[in-house]
This record gives sequence, structure tokens and C-alpha cells, in this order.
Amino acid sequence: MSIHCILDHDARTVLVQVSTAELRRSILPMETCTSGMETCTCSMERSTCSMESRTRGVHRSVSTIEASASLHGR
Repeated sequence: MSIHCILDHDARTVLVQVSTAELRRSILPMETCTSGMETCTCSMERSTCSMESRTRGVHRSVSTIEASASLHGR
């Protein structure tokens, strides 16, 4: 199961994709989404999303205005 987050700073929302499901929700000021052992945290204040996987010990952070983070990316 994968989790993918896209931070839309202008709309002040985060699009969260968990496998095939999509959720769009406000993240004022911070949103944490968990899928199994994977966690996505988006902060509107910092305009960042970070990904963590407890099983793999993977942690990625991105700090662009429209940030996306995925454990199953490149």
C-alpha cells in the first residue's frame, strides 16, 4: 500500500492518495496521514511535506510550494 501527498499552497489543501483512494482536505496548519506503516505530514506554515516509513526507515522531505512526496517514487 502506498501513500502519496501533494500540497497545494494556493488552495491551502493537501491531496492525499492512498492506493486508489483520493482525499482532499484542508491542512491548517498541519496534516498527518497514515497508511499502514507509512506516514505523510504536510505543514502549510512551512510549505513542506515529509514522508516516513517505519518499516524501511525512509524519510524524505520536500520544500517546494507545490510539494509532493512519495515513498514509491524514484
